[in-house]
Amino acid sequence: GLPDYAEVLRLEGEPALRGAGEGGTESWAGDVPLGTLPAGWSATADVRDPEFLEDRRRAEVRDLWLWRSLLGVAALLLLAGVLELASGVLGMVNRGRQARIADQKPQVELIDAAQSLANRIGELSEKRLMPFEMMAVINPTRPDSIVFQRLVTRGLLGLEVEAQTANAEDVGAYEAALKALPALAKVQVREPRVRDGVTSFVLALEFKADALRNGGAL
Repeated sequence: GLPDYAEVLRLEGEPALRGAGEGGTESWAGDVPLGTLPAGWSATADVRDPEFLEDRRRAEVRDLWLWRSLLGVAALLLLAGVLELASGVLGMVNRGRQARIADQKPQVELIDAAQSLANRIGELSEKRLMPFEMMAVINPTRPDSIVFQRLVTRGLLGLEVEAQTANAEDVGAYEAALKALPALAKVQVREPRVRDGVTSFVLALEFKADALRNGGAL
C-alpha cells in the first residue's frame, strides 16, 4: 500500500506537456498543472530500442551525405554547363575574328606588296651606279694635261679610269690630290706606261659608302 503521507490525486482531462522557462517542461492534466519537469528529464525519457535509435542515426548521417553528394554533383554539372557555354561563346568570338582576318587578308597582302615595292625602290635608288657623280668628285682636281680615255665602275663604290698625259709629273700630283679628297677611301695608280712621250696609267678608286650623297657632297 501507499505510505500515510502519500497523496492520491484524481486527474481528469488529457495529459499534456508544455514548454517552460530555462528548458524545463510543464505537465498538465486538462487545465490542472501537475508540476515542472527538469530540463534533462527528456534525455532518459526515450524508452525505444537502442539498436533502433543507432540505425536511425546512421540512416540520418547517410542521408545527409547522400544529399551533400547530390548537391556536389549538381554543382559540378552546373559548372560544366557554364564552361561549355563559355567555350561556345569563345568559339564564336574566335570564328568571328578569323573571318575578319580572312576578309582583311587581301588588303593586308596589297599593303605588304606596296611596302616591299617601296623598299625595293628605295634600295635601288640608294644602290644604283653613279658614275657621273663619281666623275663630279674626281674631275675638279684633275690637271689639264690628264685626259680620261675610259671609265669602268667596279661595284657600287669602285671606279677604274684609264687616262693619259703628256706630262708625267702630273700623274703623281693628281694622285696626291685625289688622296686628299674626303670622299675617297682608296686611290691607286696602276700600269703606268710611257710611249712616244705620252704616259698612260690606270686610276683604281674606291669611294666611301656615303660619299656620293647629294651629288657627291659629303
